[in-house]
Amino acid sequence: MRSKPGGRLTLRAVGVGRDYEDGAVLDGVDLTLTPGEPPMGVIGPSGSGKTTLVNVLMGWDRQSRGGISLGSESPYRPARRARRTVKAALRGVHEEADPTINPSAVNGKVLAAARHLAARTRRDQPLDDDALLRLVGLAPEALGRIPRETSLGERQRFAIALALATDPDILILDEPSTALDPPTAADVLGRVVHHATARGTAVLIVSHNLAVIDALTCDVIVLYEGRVVAHGTLDHLLAYPAHPYLAELAAIRRAEAATHRPAADARAGMPDSALRPG
Repeated sequence: MRSKPGGRLTLRAVGVGRDYEDGAVLDGVDLTLTPGEPPMGVIGPSGSGKTTLVNVLMGWDRQSRGGISLGSESPYRPARRARRTVKAALRGVHEEADPTINPSAVNGKVLAAARHLAARTRRDQPLDDDALLRLVGLAPEALGRIPRETSLGERQRFAIALALATDPDILILDEPSTALDPPTAADVLGRVVHHATARGTAVLIVSHNLAVIDALTCDVIVLYEGRVVAHGTLDHLLAYPAHPYLAELAAIRRAEAATHRPAADARAGMPDSALRPG
């Protein structure tokens, strides 16, 4: 199921739709995440389908229309022989962190299971446990705790460490910093994205936080009512808004820029190599 030289797998979504009883939540979404390329962002108002998109890309939910493939496999129901490979190659972090963490297991055992998965699928493990925890701003003592003994911010950071433990081809972060204060979010996400992209991992960041998207991504998809309504760099999208939602964001950014310039604040603490070029 290899699709790239060097063994990294590309994630493709073509014409993806997802329907529920009250209508379509996604419709005609195309997206490609290619290992080795710069991080991509997804923005959109609440209810635009961002979390649903994450769920179908990760295989946590099944699309109603269109196709999603990781290499030659479906993330939702890969062939039995490919399940471990898909699980190791495609990693995600949910906003609440809990869906990706066993709530009753000690963190150390959960991380050890991810290490075992990486070994079974012959994936590199460039960071030991202590280094992985330092990357996300956690102390080694975190391995002896269970999720209910930690804050949401700590769970989010551990979920990111857990996702990175298999050296994934694709890393999808859904509102990964909502429980973190801005300086901590900037520090942690900057280091995580720098590490992941240096390893050749394709990163997708879904966020309401335009400062995070601006600082860490090059290419941005705009979702509105389940459809992709614009695609490009954030600077271009806001300088030449092609949709009323983008015009509203541009007006908000201009107002904020006159006071405290939040996008610049979000870059504080991020390594230069983690910031998007240009």
